[in-house]
Amino acid sequence: MTYRMFEMFEIRQIIQRLRRGESLRQVAVSQQVGRAKVKLIHTIATSQQWLDPLVSLPDDRVLATFFTLPRTAPQNNSSVEAYRNAILKWHAQGINATTIRRALHEQQGFCGR
Repeated sequence: MTYRMFEMFEIRQIIQRLRRGESLRQVAVSQQVGRAKVKLIHTIATSQQWLDPLVSLPDDRVLATFFTLPRTAPQNNSSVEAYRNAILKWHAQGINATTIRRALHEQQGFCGR
């Protein structure tokens, strides 16, 4: 299952299609999203009565309270983080990056991953 971030206008379009009576499958195909995502949006829209044509759709702030995930910073850890102090010391001495890498390989067994 992929966790593609949806823009508010995409969610609004899905709700509008559901309001017009399109099936979950039709909406999923036309919007190029999974049926599970359409079903989730349908369930929330039904519970909030957004599928009723007499009820106006809420603004993006209200939609965002139901459909956004908290954003977290990426958790990319550098493979050379363990050698940070040595690398900074060598860099301050003006040693070339290629030479630093070779020294890490020879002295520490660093293989580049």
